[in-house]
Amino acid sequence: MFAATGPCSIAWDLRVCSREVAYEVTFVPADAPDTPTVVQASEKGQYLKAEDGIISGTFESKSAGSLKCSFSNECAWFKARLCCCRAGLV
Repeated sequence: MFAATGPCSIAWDLRVCSREVAYEVTFVPADAPDTPTVVQASEKGQYLKAEDGIISGTFESKSAGSLKCSFSNECAWFKARLCCCRAGLV
């Protein structure tokens, strides 16, 4: 999670180190936490794979809030995944 204190440009990176995983990057405005904005997400049945390497993007925040990265192990409940994310100001 990355907290923005006001309008800014946020860069983010995601990676899964083994197998595959579903993901979602969302921005939750501080003044409207019930209305998050999906920045990018994997499609149903399409996963981020280890061989894909790092995926990245930027988001232009118009207000204070939090950029959140979520991973979901939809493929196998008994096999672990190692996932990494980072975010920062551009």
